[in-house]
Amino acid sequence: MANILEVDDLSMHYITKSSTVRAVEKVTFSIAEGETFGLVGESGCGKSTTARSLVRLLPEVGKIVGGSVRYKGQELTTMSDREIRGLRGKEIGMIFQDPMTSLNPVTTVRKQFFESLKREGMSKKEMEERAIELLRLVGIPEPANRMGNYVHEMSGGMRQRVMIAIALASQPRLLLADEPTTALDVTIQDQIICLLNDLREKLGMSILLVTHDLGVVNEMCHHVGVMYAGRIVEIADTRNLLHHPKHPYTVGLINSLPAENDTRARLEPIHGAPPNLAHEIVGCAFAPRCPFADEMCRTKAPNMQTLVGGHRVRCHHADPYDRTRVTDQDRNFAEELIASGSEQGANADKDAADALTPDITPKTKGGVA
Repeated sequence: MANILEVDDLSMHYITKSSTVRAVEKVTFSIAEGETFGLVGESGCGKSTTARSLVRLLPEVGKIVGGSVRYKGQELTTMSDREIRGLRGKEIGMIFQDPMTSLNPVTTVRKQFFESLKREGMSKKEMEERAIELLRLVGIPEPANRMGNYVHEMSGGMRQRVMIAIALASQPRLLLADEPTTALDVTIQDQIICLLNDLREKLGMSILLVTHDLGVVNEMCHHVGVMYAGRIVEIADTRNLLHHPKHPYTVGLINSLPAENDTRARLEPIHGAPPNLAHEIVGCAFAPRCPFADEMCRTKAPNMQTLVGGHRVRCHHADPYDRTRVTDQDRNFAEELIASGSEQGANADKDAADALTPDITPKTKGGVA
């Protein structure tokens, strides 16, 4: 399936008179048409900044200093301000993190819909009908009566649904969803997850999901990238990443979750704190917090390496015996054997699965089964 979005070595820095904060550093990933791709990590790791950098929704001090962002083959980093504004909201929609601060508290739902729809050249009657249709689509009861409401008159779940409906007003092909379930109770979270999955299937759009919740990732995402200190440290399809993590940071995230039938007296936190991105980082950014770090980790930055099955990880010790490092020729040969259905192919399939089993095994699968 063709990629709708391709991000290659994207770097975004906050540049002030006193310092330069390397908020996003050489980030690379792609999203296929109709796919949901997740970005996960701790607060401050660069997830939301990455999403905003894609459409250049940045403060004045935020500068894209390198890399490429291609949407349907169009380079976004070199577009004029007018051209990028033409894509925002129309081709690329965005759900912001907090609807109470993102929706206008002094205008009605109707007026906020009209602001998004007026570029479509619709009459007021057509905009009204379209807005009611969208509110109905996202599950708002009595949508016609809600058009005159202000956001403070709605519950948190309703506000989030209104935000999603406005983001869908121009039928975008790509939706950037920044923590769409944050601060919602679990039942409303489940409703929003089901809603986004249904809309993706009905409308055929792609979604970039920014979240810290691995349970949400498990429910929604086809592929996922783990971010730490402004870089992606691991990318894989969701099942492989959650059940066969390769990076110690990913293992730490999974082990910090409570599990059903968990007999541990205490959860296992990731000790320490993320580095200050205003300071130069020598070696691996995770080394000060990593229980497996050695001198090479502290002095040499790891490169991203590709393992069997397309699993990519930025770690010196992801596979110390090189069992899963393969050339393109090896990979093609294994895929041909597996596709043949022969006994040798079955063994190759088993060997590939065994190779993906991590040297560091997570102790719990809470929320990700």
